[in-house]
Amino acid sequence: RIASIQDWHKKASGKLKTANTGLRDAIKAERELQPEARNISQRLRASEAALSATRRSFRDFMLRAAAINDREAINKAALEEEALEATALRHLNEIELALSDRDALDDLLEGRRAAVGKAKTRRDILQDRFAAARKALSQTRTRLKESKEAYKRRERPITILLSKKASRLYVRQGYDPVLEADIKF
Repeated sequence: RIASIQDWHKKASGKLKTANTGLRDAIKAERELQPEARNISQRLRASEAALSATRRSFRDFMLRAAAINDREAINKAALEEEALEATALRHLNEIELALSDRDALDDLLEGRRAAVGKAKTRRDILQDRFAAARKALSQTRTRLKESKEAYKRRERPITILLSKKASRLYVRQGYDPVLEADIKF
């Protein structure tokens, strides 16, 4: 009986160790994506800031262009307008690309977080099983020790003492108390 419980304890310990390793790996895989997430967020903020600056430049340009009357200045303004539009489109494309990257990374992070959750659940279940195995092993060892002691006690003589003064019955095996009870005479 104790051998089977020791075997159960050993298997539960091995499974728990494997589950802890799996959980650590899942957490590590999730954390590996954090630098990429920060990089994407930085790209997105930089592109949004650049687009905002380009919009301000375009607004300033429109205010200046309204006052232009000269043909040569109008041609220069048209080229400047095209450059500003190209810059704004480039920043919009960068924002869309960063948003697309962020969405893809969010999906990947969600999958890895789910893997961490599953690994934690598995680890918790195996921890409970390991605790049950450890408790069963401890109880079995205690019962085995008590059984060995009871077997050794078997060899000692049993003594029964009746006390009229205390109105009690005392039963001893060797010097160990076995039973004490109130009695009436």
